Amino acid sequence: MEETTVQHDIDPELLTNFLDESEESIATLDSLLVELEQRPKDKEIIGSIFRVAHSIKGLAAFLNLKAIRDLTHNLEDVLGNLRDGKLCVNSQITDCLLTGFDELSNMLARVRAGKSQVEDENELEKLLNEIKQLSDSNTQAENRAVATAPDDVADRAEQVPERGEKLDDTQDDILERALGSEKGKTRDVAVATTGRTMRVSEEKVDVFMHYVGDLIEISESFNLLQKRINVNSDTQLAREFRDVNSAFNQLSDKLQKSLL
Repeated sequence: MEETTVQHDIDPELLTNFLDESEESIATLDSLLVELEQRPKDKEIIGSIFRVAHSIKGLAAFLNLKAIRDLTHNLEDVLGNLRDGKLCVNSQITDCLLTGFDELSNMLARVRAGKSQVEDENELEKLLNEIKQLSDSNTQAENRAVATAPDDVADRAEQVPERGEKLDDTQDDILERALGSEKGKTRDVAVATTGRTMRVSEEKVDVFMHYVGDLIEISESFNLLQKRINVNSDTQLAREFRDVNSAFNQLSDKLQKSLL
């Protein structure tokens, strides 16, 4: 039985641009995922794959393509954990990413053909759960680490030298190790101008990364609008918007690269 054609409530031009850009981006992933298996700790490769998922997620949300948005959001969570060192690349993760992006490619093809985004809701739900479990496994590992932290701190405390003259030499190391074991929630951030470091709450870093993600989504939305303006208008306002959007994209790109 032939599927009923779905009329997506989206500007046809915007939808076509989204599909073209998304499919072009996904076409680069096969080689990137092969490279990732060969160089699992390469943050640049992970960052490139992450940006594909994040860009498609942002545009799908802008166009109200909920199923595509949900899938890319789950893939983005796994890639974000890989990028942040909370997960390590293994065959299970690469297989899951391949399956997820294959399904994403099928969903885009269905939308282009005028069909619903999802062919089998149950299969998609199963895939989303599998991807989510990979991200949740990191949370469970963190909880186990926190549970054992008090014993680690007690063991380390017994190693503190009793001689007062050695205190100045050891206190920084003791505090760093104790805090790292008990909380596991800080990162060292280099201060280039002084050569020193400062400690920043990991929670604050995660919030910052979230805002960076929002910035990228807004950038992609601006790019879609820019394409419409280029086709339909050549007014002074259109040219000014193009200049501002170009500067915004450059800033967004520099910010992304600075985090790799």
